[in-house]
Amino acid sequence: MHFSCLTHGYLIGIFAGSSDRTVKLWDMRAGMPLATSKLHGGTVRCLAVDEDMLVSGSSDHKLRVWLADRNSKAGVDLSDPIRLAKGGHTGPVAAVALDGQ
Repeated sequence: MHFSCLTHGYLIGIFAGSSDRTVKLWDMRAGMPLATSKLHGGTVRCLAVDEDMLVSGSSDHKLRVWLADRNSKAGVDLSDPIRLAKGGHTGPVAAVALDGQ
């Protein structure tokens, strides 16, 4: 598997975006994924995480926002993004950042 981006932060574990079009949360001790997102429309190119959310950007020109879930073992609900930002980008999303506000 080829990882296109990695991040860690307020939520547990390490998040990885990949050419397999998913975001995975990895348990580094076990070397196993704790959670896997639904498929993006293209390679996941960038990630940003804070205490409330994870944002992913991909080569399908879209941003996806995933909410933190304190009741989940993974710490974030990767089953469905709460928001899918369409339009505005005419090319792959290569970087995303959160300002913490």
